[in-house]
Amino acid sequence: MQDPEAAYCNPSKLKLQLDKEGSGASMEQIRQLIGDVNELKFYDPREESYKCMDGRVKGYNFATPGGDFGEFLLALFVYENLTSELDQETVDFYFVSYLKYMNQDEFYMCTDDFAVSHLDEEVQISLDLNILINPSEFDQSDLIKALIKPDNQGDRHIKSLLKNAQLYGIRQDLVENLIISFYKVLWNKQSNLKDKLKLESLIGSPAQETAFLEIRSNEICEVYNLAPKLLSQKQTVTQEDGIQQQNNSQVFINHIDGIQQYRLNLAKFFAEEINNHMGIEIDYKTMHDRMIKHGLNFLEITGSRVAKHLPFYSLTLV
Repeated sequence: MQDPEAAYCNPSKLKLQLDKEGSGASMEQIRQLIGDVNELKFYDPREESYKCMDGRVKGYNFATPGGDFGEFLLALFVYENLTSELDQETVDFYFVSYLKYMNQDEFYMCTDDFAVSHLDEEVQISLDLNILINPSEFDQSDLIKALIKPDNQGDRHIKSLLKNAQLYGIRQDLVENLIISFYKVLWNKQSNLKDKLKLESLIGSPAQETAFLEIRSNEICEVYNLAPKLLSQKQTVTQEDGIQQQNNSQVFINHIDGIQQYRLNLAKFFAEEINNHMGIEIDYKTMHDRMIKHGLNFLEITGSRVAKHLPFYSLTLV
């Protein structure tokens, strides 16, 4: 349901700008994908789940590299840099604590059918998404060893972090630790927290995106903590030589302003809920600033690898 305060965030128009030319969707196709300003639905980005930055995601959504999983990993990375190296047991504890603390109903992570199929071939257990979500105890050890390998991850941001950890400046072990923590909770039949986890397997071939779209808010919407959910894919219509053509437009969407509000909650969780018991003074604003800085760096690296030749658009609410 749309946020009840959405009436206060009432932009009169949308400003769509081409920031970098490339081979892909036209501005008209992007306009059709976004829709009319009066049809936008606004939500509080601090209290919603974020899906992964992928054109195969269906439905209206908030999106960021890696989804909720990617944002929590970013927070772990920043917190580790401010304190000391985190081990598996500590990451497990922080993850479970955050699931109890968080505002949104779900904590989201994505994979895709290609990664699930690759995982199936590696572990040889007739795997599908339902079995991955609820495997036998006998198979869990083999699965967890395989899941920390890049080719068995369907989220291209997480795959890139595993393959190129040094490029991002992150420890590969930390990425692996959080993957293990996620599946430990997901597979724990005695824990109600497993019901908060959402693992989605995206359908279709990757790398079908035709543009990168960045969503920017306006001052009044930020004051009321509101941002619009958008579609990552939609049927659009173009004209070529007088002939009408249908296109399945898929784009990378990044809610660059909305995610800063979401990150503020993560920063407060680590600085006030976790660090409060550690005896090390960390201001949540400092952690938030570092999350913004490193988040932009992560976005730039992943974006340059998955969207290098695509046109980059920015949408601003006016």
